[in-house]
Amino acid sequence: MDSNADRNTHFVAYEFRVMIPTVTDITSVTTRVAEIHKNCISPRNQFGIPYPAFDGCKPQ
Repeated sequence: MDSNADRNTHFVAYEFRVMIPTVTDITSVTTRVAEIHKNCISPRNQFGIPYPAFDGCKPQ
C-alpha cells in the first residue's frame, strides 16, 4: 500500500445483473429454509458459524 494513501478510503465495484425474470415464490423459499434448519444435524451440536457476529461495530 502506498504510504501516502488515505487508509480510511474504501470503494466497492459492482454491476447489477438480472438473475431470473420473475420473483421466486417466497412461501416455497421460507418453507425450504425452515426444513433445512429443522432437519440439519450439526457434527459439533452447534448451530451457525464459529465466528462472532456483528451488527455494524457491535458484537452480537
